[in-house]
Amino acid sequence: MVETQNIRRKLFEVSTALVLGVALEPTFFKPGCVHPSRSFVDKKLLDFYLCASAMHPTVLEALIRGSTDPRSWNPVVGDLIRRCMERVCFLATGRNPCLGTALLIHVAALGIGNALSVGSSILEGLERATSIVREFSSVEDAVELYRAVRLACPSYVSPRDRVEMPNVWSPRYEEELRTQNVTLWRVLLYSASIDLPSREIVEGFPRSRELASRILKLVDRGYGWSYAVLRTFLELGCRELDTTTLRRYGKQRAEELRRRLCEALQLLNASEDRWKHLEQLDEKLAREGLCLGSLADILALALGLALTLRLALNA
Repeated sequence: MVETQNIRRKLFEVSTALVLGVALEPTFFKPGCVHPSRSFVDKKLLDFYLCASAMHPTVLEALIRGSTDPRSWNPVVGDLIRRCMERVCFLATGRNPCLGTALLIHVAALGIGNALSVGSSILEGLERATSIVREFSSVEDAVELYRAVRLACPSYVSPRDRVEMPNVWSPRYEEELRTQNVTLWRVLLYSASIDLPSREIVEGFPRSRELASRILKLVDRGYGWSYAVLRTFLELGCRELDTTTLRRYGKQRAEELRRRLCEALQLLNASEDRWKHLEQLDEKLAREGLCLGSLADILALALGLALTLRLALNA
C-alpha cells in the first residue's frame, strides 16, 4: 500500500514537471516563436499557460496507464490527447496552440510511467513509450487522434491534401481508418517525413532527450536558463527543418529558415551585438508570418524532461 502511494506521488510530481515545460517554453525569448514580447494572431502567451493547465489531468492519467499493463487499455493514449484538446479548445483563445506538444507529452508519459513502475530511468522511459505505441496502439487510437486534430484545426492540414492515409477532414474518416485497419503507429510512421513530433516519437525521442540533457549541462556550467534554452533551440533549428514551415510554405522556405537559425547560432557567442541581431531576426520572421511550431513542440517536451530530472526526481 505504501509503495503504491509512493508511485502515485511520484507520478503526480512528474506530471506537474512535464506540463510546466509547456507553460515555460513561451516565456523564453526564441526567434520565430511566441515569447513575452511576441504573440501571433492564433497564439498568445496566455494560451500556453491554459494548455499546461488543460494537459495536467490527462498527462497524469497517461503516466498511470503506463504504470499498468498497456494491453488493458484500448485506446492506449488517443483518447487522452483528444480529451486534452477538448479542454484546450474550451480554454484557449488561439487555434491549435499545442497539438504537437500534446501528442509528444502524452505518448512520452506512457513510457515514463512504465519505466518508473519498474525502477527504470526517465530517459529509458522514452524508448519504452515508442515501444508501447508501436506494439499496443490500435485503430481506436488513430480515430481519437484524428478527432483531436479536427478539434485543433491546424492551418497546415487541408481537405485538399493528397495523402495515402485517410484525410483527417474526410466526412468518412472513422470508417476509412477502421476499414483500412490504420493504427496510431501507422499514422505516426506515415507522418514522420513531414511532421517533426511524429518523427520524434517513431525514433524514440532522441532530440528531446538530447535537448533536456544539454539544457541542464549549460545551467550547471553557470549559464542562465534563458541562455540555455535559446542556445539549445538554435542548435535544434540548425539541425532540423521546422515542419510547420515545411508544410505551410514548402522545403525551400524551410531550408532558408534553417540557414538563418544557423547564422543566429554562430552570432550568439561571436558577436557583441548578438541580441540586436536576434531581435531583428525575430521581427523579420514575424513579418513573414513564420511561427516555428514543430521546433517549439520539441523544446516544450525537453523543458518538461529537464524539470522532471532536476525537480521531481530530486525532491
